Amino acid sequence: DPRFDEAQEFDRLFRFTHFYDSRSFNFFKLRQYGSEAGHETWLWDRADNLWSVLRNLQGMKARDTRYDTIMSYMRKAHPRFQDLVIETTGPVSVYASFVEKERSQEIRASGVSDGHLQMLILLTALFGDAKGKEGILMFDEPETSLHPHALAALAEAMQEAGENWGRQVILATHSPALLSQFSPNQIFQSGYSKSSAEFQRLDSIQSIRDLLVDYSVGSLYMAEAVGSQSALQTS
Repeated sequence: DPRFDEAQEFDRLFRFTHFYDSRSFNFFKLRQYGSEAGHETWLWDRADNLWSVLRNLQGMKARDTRYDTIMSYMRKAHPRFQDLVIETTGPVSVYASFVEKERSQEIRASGVSDGHLQMLILLTALFGDAKGKEGILMFDEPETSLHPHALAALAEAMQEAGENWGRQVILATHSPALLSQFSPNQIFQSGYSKSSAEFQRLDSIQSIRDLLVDYSVGSLYMAEAVGSQSALQTS
């Protein structure tokens, strides 16, 4: 029955869909208490299990590249960052400290910036599952707390996850710096009418095609040529 096959496909997609809202990440718990130890390598939606996932991936370094890929992009985003020290701190708890260049001692997670934690969470979400394992990853405002330099590294990581790791990555952002890291054919402008939501791929919008040749998407967004808020106002 085709309807049964379609239902199975939807069920499969929903099982491998993960949504990450940057404003809901549990920084407080990660800093103060760490993560509860577990066996999984995929990240929960609030990232509570971050240190456990990274400990598991670190222990698998000899047979796959997930941990090293995450660390590589962390170094691109934060040039002073070197690695993590992940320790068991109780019967069921795991905690991490950060190793940085020119520092003789590690920095406990309680002492690092929101940007460091944010970037590490996003990278772990992108690369935690095995390479080639299908998944839909949805991010809301991933730019939160990130420096523009880190946003460039994040965009590169997202591109790699989509092109080489079997992920489908969808993000919603208001960041001109992050928008400018992607091609117009990868970006959709969202809006709504009285009855439905509307999405337009940027390279299909006739009125801005010439502008896209000379200007970055972020610049056009700042000028309200793309995603204009004033156009949504009613008299």
